[in-house]
Amino acid sequence: SLLASSSGSSLVGFIQSGTGAVARTVQDKARDIISVKDFGAKGDGVADDTAAINAANTAATSAGKSLRWPAGTYISSGIPVISGMSWVGESESSTIIKLKNGTNAGLITSATSLMHDVSIRNLRFDGNSANNTAGDTLVIKGSRPLLHDVIVVNSAGTGITTDWLQ
Repeated sequence: SLLASSSGSSLVGFIQSGTGAVARTVQDKARDIISVKDFGAKGDGVADDTAAINAANTAATSAGKSLRWPAGTYISSGIPVISGMSWVGESESSTIIKLKNGTNAGLITSATSLMHDVSIRNLRFDGNSANNTAGDTLVIKGSRPLLHDVIVVNSAGTGITTDWLQ
């Protein structure tokens, strides 16, 4: 029953193979990575994952860690950009963030040009224009952004909007 409790992983040891590896708990090892699924995102293409995504994004950014996106289709009615956020998907063909039907607003949005150090890798953003009549898909404003292996499709509004400051 102790291992099945919420702190059970702190009772189990882990040591990486290789010379010089040090012992840690499974809990410490698991907390190396923050995933949207840790906060309840389903990624099944049906459930509204907005609340889980926003909670995970805040937690990962506050901890100074990248937010991991396992393969799947994550439905959202909007995600605000946070300075310093770092997102890493499995691949731009298998990890999709899709605008919820009938939202008719932006999917990923920067409120101001004061955002900085935003990094997005290996993700596909789907504006779902078949089920939305308005809404920009990816709006990143600010300084020092990094977009790598990012695909934007089906935008009802503008696909990508930037006003990057260098």
